[in-house]
Amino acid sequence: MSDLRNLRILDIQHNKISTIQSTSLTPLHHLQELDLSLNKITNFTTVAEAVNNLTELSSLNLSANTISNLSNSQRLRALQSLNVLDLSYNSIGDLDLSYLYMPNLKSLMIMQNNMRAINASSFNSVPKLAMINFDKNPLNISFLLGIQLPYLTELHWSSMRPQLDDNLSIPCQVFQSLPKLQVLYIMHSKISSSKIGQIGECTNLTSLILSTSGLRVLSKGNFQKFRYLKVLYLNKCKINTIWNGTWIGLVSLHTLILERNELAFLQDKLFSPLIGLEYLDLSKNSLTYINNEAFEGLRNLKTLILKDCKIAVIKTKNFIYLGSLTFLDMQDNCISRIRKIGNELNFNKRDTKNPFINLKHLESLDMSYQNQRYKDPVSKTLFKGLQSLKKLNVQGIPSSFFINVSFTFLSNLTDFDMSETFQRSDFNSSVALIQKCNQTRYLHLDNNEITNLPEDIFTGFNLLEKLSLKKNKLRNISEKFVKPLLQLRNLDLSMNPLLCYCENYWFHNWSEFNTQVQIPFLKSYTCFGQVAYEINFINQDLSFCKNDLSSLFFSVSFVFTLLFLVISLVVVKMKWSVLYIYHMIKVWLQWKIQREKRLYMYDAYISYCSDDEDWVTEELLPHLESQDRHKYNICFKPRDFTPGIYHIDNIQAAIKNSRKTICIVSRNYLKSQWCKVEAEIACSRVFYEKEDVLLVVFLEEIPDFRLSAYHKLRKLIKQNTYINWPEEPEGNEFFWFKLRKALDAGIYEDDSMQLCVAD
Repeated sequence: MSDLRNLRILDIQHNKISTIQSTSLTPLHHLQELDLSLNKITNFTTVAEAVNNLTELSSLNLSANTISNLSNSQRLRALQSLNVLDLSYNSIGDLDLSYLYMPNLKSLMIMQNNMRAINASSFNSVPKLAMINFDKNPLNISFLLGIQLPYLTELHWSSMRPQLDDNLSIPCQVFQSLPKLQVLYIMHSKISSSKIGQIGECTNLTSLILSTSGLRVLSKGNFQKFRYLKVLYLNKCKINTIWNGTWIGLVSLHTLILERNELAFLQDKLFSPLIGLEYLDLSKNSLTYINNEAFEGLRNLKTLILKDCKIAVIKTKNFIYLGSLTFLDMQDNCISRIRKIGNELNFNKRDTKNPFINLKHLESLDMSYQNQRYKDPVSKTLFKGLQSLKKLNVQGIPSSFFINVSFTFLSNLTDFDMSETFQRSDFNSSVALIQKCNQTRYLHLDNNEITNLPEDIFTGFNLLEKLSLKKNKLRNISEKFVKPLLQLRNLDLSMNPLLCYCENYWFHNWSEFNTQVQIPFLKSYTCFGQVAYEINFINQDLSFCKNDLSSLFFSVSFVFTLLFLVISLVVVKMKWSVLYIYHMIKVWLQWKIQREKRLYMYDAYISYCSDDEDWVTEELLPHLESQDRHKYNICFKPRDFTPGIYHIDNIQAAIKNSRKTICIVSRNYLKSQWCKVEAEIACSRVFYEKEDVLLVVFLEEIPDFRLSAYHKLRKLIKQNTYINWPEEPEGNEFFWFKLRKALDAGIYEDDSMQLCVAD
């Protein structure tokens, strides 16, 4: 631990440490708190030696180990700076502090050690001890006789064996030897209510904790001797009756806990002697109703807990004397009626009056979980008089109860809990109820089975800082419902069945990188996708959603669908007109194309191999260029190709600038690579330009299989006619007639042929 010189707190609890070397903690010069609880340490001396040089150590926790005694040797060990020592849940049968000097120790916890004896003189080594806890030990209080603890202010002596009973002579001697004792814990004792006063006579207690003591009945004057008492715990004491006068003399009492007793009735003016009382807990009793005058005299009461008391009726006069009340907890009751002086007004009537009108300083009201079904809403003025209310909890009350309630009286409301209020109703129909409280800063809508949030639900919530929607059924989180919340700092959407789809891509990105709004437990969020099991929401990769084309696809499909419908409608309604227009356009386009076809430099380009050049020069060219009837402008390679240009470029230019291409096919033609290139280019023009520009002349008979390499030419020959050079001279004239006719195809007879002649 040499690198931890500045360590202040070391927590190594719940391990299997059995011993500590004396130098293990030496480097930790600034250590202040050391927790070694829940280990297997048996020797306290080794621990004392290890911490002996830690001059700043103030707290040492050794609870839940197996320590049986505190001094295995006769050597004195000093723990100069120690303030708190916890030795609870060990096996220290005999408490002896004789060989430990702890001059600054103030708190010592040794509860549940099976301790049976104490060396009273050993407490001289802890002169400043202010608190000691002996709870749950089989130890007689007589062992404390003669102990000198002048600074002890707090003593825990609860659940002891034997228990304290009505014989209080020895306990009182012990208490009297502790002049500064102020806080006494004697829970689970057998002291009767009539004997409690004896403790008041021998002490100056400010706090008395008598929980689980079985007092049953409290009578007049039981606590009269406790003149300085400020805090009194009487919870779980099975008290069923408290008579008037019980609290006489407790003028300084400010906290009274009567939780979990059997009280069914509170007498008038029962608490009137408690003029300084500020906190009263009556929760979990059987108070079905409260007397009008029960709280008379409690003019300084600020907190009243009536939780789970089975209260069914509230009278408007119940709180008339509680003008200073700031916190009222009435959750888990059965409130169904409100009475006003003689007139009974049901909660399920529209003329219900305002029961809280006298609580003008009330800041917190908890009405959650009333075990009553409300069929009809209450009146508009239910919250009248609560102008100071800041926190309102109506969790578990059906939303129909508040339909007519006005929230204008709650001008200072900042925290509103409406969890579990919409489970049996349509949430969307209750949006108006939520929007009534748009001035709140904290809004809780947990566990309401909300499946979808209207986008405008939080419009106007300009002050909202925290929004909790956990434990609902939200699948998609819309950006629009968060956008109006400019002051939002905390958004809790945990335990919702979110979907791992692109609809949540915005929330996925925003929740992880937004620095203004905190998302509690974000890493625990799960979502559901196409797989059956849950996926961690943050670890889910939704980056593909950036290029979401769904809107584009929708727009395109919509346009095409609309065009299809319009065209179909036009065809059905104007069939003959459309056909007429179609044919007119077709004729016009054909005429335009045919006119464009005349603008060529040549009428034809001759594709041949060099072996057939003699036939071309002696037969073909004279008949096409020298005849009197019609002369054609023929592109002939040796004559018309441009010098200095690549041969392939000359071929492409010649075919492009010629209206037709005449392929002179022979066996030698099929063997020539350049002829193959020319045939491919000519065929490509046929396929891509959709024009009949190719003329094929066979000089000799060629089997079909020899054309396999010329697949495009072969395909065209199967679809179109071709011309064979006749073997007999008598057929020559017919050959030239067919060739001229093929060359003239597509040219109007009334137009003269236009030739483009290269310069």
